[in-house]
Amino acid sequence: MAALAGLFTIHYSPFTIHHQRSAKILYQEPGRDIEAAMNRREKIIRIYDALESHFGDLGWWPADTPFEVMVGAVLTQNTAWANVAKAITRIKEKGLLSPQAMLRTTDSKLAERIRPAGYFRVKTKRLKELCRFLMNECGGDPGLFSRIGTGSLREKLLLVNGIGPETADSILLYALDRPVFVVDAYTRRIFGRHRIFSGEVSYDDLKDAGESAFSEDRKKLNQMHALIVETAKKYCKKNSPKCGKCPLFSFMPKGRAKSPEKTKRNKERTTKGNNGRKDIENSRRSGPGSR
Repeated sequence: MAALAGLFTIHYSPFTIHHQRSAKILYQEPGRDIEAAMNRREKIIRIYDALESHFGDLGWWPADTPFEVMVGAVLTQNTAWANVAKAITRIKEKGLLSPQAMLRTTDSKLAERIRPAGYFRVKTKRLKELCRFLMNECGGDPGLFSRIGTGSLREKLLLVNGIGPETADSILLYALDRPVFVVDAYTRRIFGRHRIFSGEVSYDDLKDAGESAFSEDRKKLNQMHALIVETAKKYCKKNSPKCGKCPLFSFMPKGRAKSPEKTKRNKERTTKGNNGRKDIENSRRSGPGSR
């Protein structure tokens, strides 16, 4: 029998063994992905609950019309919200806060109105591209977009010059009441420090994670982005985070949070090293909630 068994011995080549191992890994991967997604969802919900308990309803996005939100979404690129608010006020003073009125005015006049928002010549072109898009797609009435699905509308917005994923999603969520998750640099910072993801992650992966956590709850998606911005401005700063005072302090992975004492010492060293310059975060956009 032993001799017969020897005749039927199967010899595996390194190639075969490699592919068997790969097949095993591939077989296990879906389960790992599901578990990781569930963990991410739970972490994001816990972060939301803690931040909302701390900040309350932030009431984003303060504006009188959907078009005003769209204008703000374009103007807030690379600037503080206080500057955007000034620019919008100057637009209103001249009766230019409609797609039709913006297209009728000259580039130079519109640029002068939005000067406080910075990059005013570039943003003038972007605003006019947005206005042309609105006139072509809905006759200047954003309410007519209700006939278009969110995915299709997002694709259309991304084709407009000067509108990237963050601006498009801000328009969809805050101007058009669509259940999307807005991702910005603050989102990456907070999610990274709390290890929602490990390593590099795409905009779409972050967006999908946020949307999965709230199951198309537009109100919570609206509030979540506002909470992230407020947290990053006040606590989760880029260079001198105030972890010990942050409402998310208890959620920080072991060894990553900075105690209040360490934060104070680091702040003192940073201030001395920078000769008293203001924190870099003060130059970033603060968001509409600070208005």
